[in-house]
Amino acid sequence: MIVDKAKVLIVEDDAVLCMLASKMVEEMGHEVVGTVSSGESALQQIPLLKPDILVSDIHLDGAIKGTELIKGLREAGNRMPAILFSGESDAETIQQIEREKGLYFLLKPISFFDFKEAFEKLISLQNEIPHLDY
Repeated sequence: MIVDKAKVLIVEDDAVLCMLASKMVEEMGHEVVGTVSSGESALQQIPLLKPDILVSDIHLDGAIKGTELIKGLREAGNRMPAILFSGESDAETIQQIEREKGLYFLLKPISFFDFKEAFEKLISLQNEIPHLDY
């Protein structure tokens, strides 16, 4: 499946950062199919919205954080590529994210250049994945 215009779900509990991430995605010519503020909401919306890429903060409202959201998706067989970001640079968390293919970590504040570079790598990877299970 070749992705020209990716469908993106943004998971961010800060309204300003959510709007900023949405604008960056749209500026690159992709579609934001939804925005949610918690991992719980993301898990509910992913099967409905069927995003190609997930953009998520690590620290979210609710019990399910960004890293736990990814872990739950992987355990369910969903290998959706994702960008995870945080204002904290916990070395263990960053290493855990960077060990897995299809995950990228960005430290806040996020520059458009860094976001675009990570996003383009995920698009390239997404084009290699024949099917996602939701």
